[in-house]
Amino acid sequence: MTMISTAPSHLDRILLMVGSPGRYHFLVAFLLCCMQFPVSFSDHLLIFYTITPKHRCRADSNLTLGDYDLRPIVAENGKRFYSACNLYADPLDHSKGTKPCDDGWEFMIKKGESSVVTEWELVCERESLVALLPYVKAVAAMIGALVTGIFADKYGRKYVLILCLLFHTIFGVFLHFLPVYGIFATIFTLQGFLIAVRRIYVTYLKCYLLSP
Repeated sequence: MTMISTAPSHLDRILLMVGSPGRYHFLVAFLLCCMQFPVSFSDHLLIFYTITPKHRCRADSNLTLGDYDLRPIVAENGKRFYSACNLYADPLDHSKGTKPCDDGWEFMIKKGESSVVTEWELVCERESLVALLPYVKAVAAMIGALVTGIFADKYGRKYVLILCLLFHTIFGVFLHFLPVYGIFATIFTLQGFLIAVRRIYVTYLKCYLLSP
């Protein structure tokens, strides 16, 4: 008959020595959540920044020329619909082929709604500018991890962490008021550069400040 040992393990002894978490640990955990909030909020906003609604080339329809005359029909996954990126070069002679949208796009959105895509018309041949944003931010985060680590060793972790969180939050507010896509992409990339310090030092704080 196999005997089951009821003696406490090494882990049990350590947990008994540590005891239950106190008010200090809950306070530090709350502060860590406060540090995480603006960064996580900014990260998840990218999904809403880059929503691409239904769109089509801007063209003037009238009683003589309708959508069928102006826009070619394309098929995708067994469905047929008007092209979102081309117009007929000559509405009266479709044999002349198509042309890109030269007068902008119309977006099927509710009044008052907008996104990065609709504001700067980042569709069709310009949609790659949107797809590039997450990758540029990831590269910036890798570079930021190296650079902020050097500054932290030189000036201290606390000062680097506070400054990075401060500027990250400020840049997050500025993103909503920038008139040019190039500036928007630059500020968004800088956010990626600063976000690395949060990931590093939140882990540091968890390991050291929450320890007994």
